[in-house]
Amino acid sequence: MMSCKTLFEDTIAAIATALGKAAIACVRVSGPQTREILRALTNRELEPRKATLVPIFDPRTQELLDRAIAIFYASPESYTGEDMVEFFTHGGFFVPQSVLKVVLEVGARMALPGEFTKRALINGKLSLTQAEAVEALVEAKSSYQHKMAMNALEGELLPTLTPIRNALIQIAAALNVELDYPEEVTNDTTQLLEELEKVRERVEALLRASERTLKYQAGLEVVIAGKPNVGKSSLLNRFLEEDRAIVTEVPGTTRDTITELVEVGGMLLRITDTAGIRKATDRVERIGVERALRAVGKADLILFVVDASRSLDEDDHTILKEIARLDKPHLVVINKIDVVEMVDTEAIRKELGTDAHIVTISALRGEGLVELEHHLKETIKELVGETSGATLINQRQVGTLRRCLSSIYGGIDALKAGYPNDIVAMEVRQAIETLDELTGRNYTEDLLDTIFSTFCVGK
Repeated sequence: MMSCKTLFEDTIAAIATALGKAAIACVRVSGPQTREILRALTNRELEPRKATLVPIFDPRTQELLDRAIAIFYASPESYTGEDMVEFFTHGGFFVPQSVLKVVLEVGARMALPGEFTKRALINGKLSLTQAEAVEALVEAKSSYQHKMAMNALEGELLPTLTPIRNALIQIAAALNVELDYPEEVTNDTTQLLEELEKVRERVEALLRASERTLKYQAGLEVVIAGKPNVGKSSLLNRFLEEDRAIVTEVPGTTRDTITELVEVGGMLLRITDTAGIRKATDRVERIGVERALRAVGKADLILFVVDASRSLDEDDHTILKEIARLDKPHLVVINKIDVVEMVDTEAIRKELGTDAHIVTISALRGEGLVELEHHLKETIKELVGETSGATLINQRQVGTLRRCLSSIYGGIDALKAGYPNDIVAMEVRQAIETLDELTGRNYTEDLLDTIFSTFCVGK
């Protein structure tokens, strides 16, 4: 890991909580001048790792700014690995800003985005994948995202990557010994190839799991589709527990797509209500139908809503055929059971060519919604898989591991083609270096600047 000593010669500070009306705010300070700043503001020394009620003064005027809880962390037993203090002041705008202002006046500078976590990384308190998990945890909007971030923060990825790295190092060592002592050592090419293939399989398995995680991390695309006036907008409103979409008895009220975020079964769903799909003569409605069909084509899961009070007609059958053609996960939602149920469910199964889940509900009265949510959760589980185990959590990590895999394939191809060992060794060495870039064993300042620029100030 490269040395960044100059980074630690100064002390950084920031407000680590959002500004606004609140009970408590946190002003965080880290670096070699932390003790001096603490003494300047409180006129006292603090016992490490003990919450203490202290007065905070402006050192120049001795004006009392606040009475706050302060916790001092002595190096290296802190988040950053440096001397560090956190002032838990009263919230709001003025008080935390006033405390930060005097902290900066007596020796600190404003922290850059993510700089506290960056120092934790450089001081060996976190790996790079764990540091990135900190941001993922802050950004989490669902229990699924939270679980993935916590797995990474707890270091579950490293036990998966370490055996891969160790296997590559052993292969590289065997190749280098033969290069150094060609007359005394001859490697079994078949065995080396087998070892590289095993590494390739491990990397590909991790990539498959990670790409699936990333696909659904931002939200599962769920589209509510059906002909006009079957209750699609009423169903969206039930999911949101508010009247987001306009509902009337006039067919074709919804002319455009409406997308909202909802959490179901721990997964963030991007639920889209669409215009009723039918043969439209009105130009505006026709555009809405075209957008609805595009949304259906992009969906991860389709909720096909039909009207229980009417038999299936040509428009229903057209939508059914489109769903069957796309061969996508779907649920058939028979709505308006509070009126009368005239829909032939067996005909729907026959049309789709599958024993798809068929749920009967009344969006108006809220009946059947528990069963619908149950089927949604089961379908989501089939799509997403379990929210446990080690996976990569962002595109940088996936892209880096893909480059590692590319070098592994380069080594395999070189062995199969009978190329000299130095060519094979070069590919294996590149795979190790790329893996180290993923975990943070090897990095550049540019890489860290790019990663931590997306963090919030104070984290």
